[in-house]
Amino acid sequence: MDFILNLMSGGLGTVLGGITGVVGTWLKSKHEAKMFELRSKERAEERKHDIETLKLEGQNAIAIADIQREEADDIASAKAHAASYQTEPKLFSEGRTFTEGKVGGFLQNISSFLLLLLDFFRGAMRPGLTLYMAILNTLMYWQYRELLETYAIQPTPEQAQAVTMYFIASFTYLFTTAFVWWYGDRNRQEPPKTLR
Repeated sequence: MDFILNLMSGGLGTVLGGITGVVGTWLKSKHEAKMFELRSKERAEERKHDIETLKLEGQNAIAIADIQREEADDIASAKAHAASYQTEPKLFSEGRTFTEGKVGGFLQNISSFLLLLLDFFRGAMRPGLTLYMAILNTLMYWQYRELLETYAIQPTPEQAQAVTMYFIASFTYLFTTAFVWWYGDRNRQEPPKTLR
């Protein structure tokens, strides 16, 4: 009987050991599959993060390149503006004198006078144009007001606002353009759009 009990208990132990081994192997493979899935998700998240980082770096590089290009344009513009002042003579008539009683004096006097006249016109051009534009714009405004009164025109509030905004924009643009020109900068502001 001991023999049979030993045989049964040994067989039972072997069967239980086999079942335990199969269950253990199955649990281990299930655990490894779960770990593989978690590592795959982690790697996918890392790749997604890397892609987002690369996109941001690319956008930053483009923004930096745009800023550097604008800065280079500004520097080149300032240098070209300064160079244009240096290449232009300060006075065309510099060193010219008027002569009396010499044989070639009449022609020399005419050329000296013309060069003085050229210097005057060149010097008066910027302030003259500034004054002309201011007067012209002011006259346009007064003419507009006079037409409204003469013909008893009653514009709609939208029309009155549009015309008023146009004149304000024109005055502001002309003042800004003249002001920055006098201080040697180029105006990059767009002129106001005309009403249609």
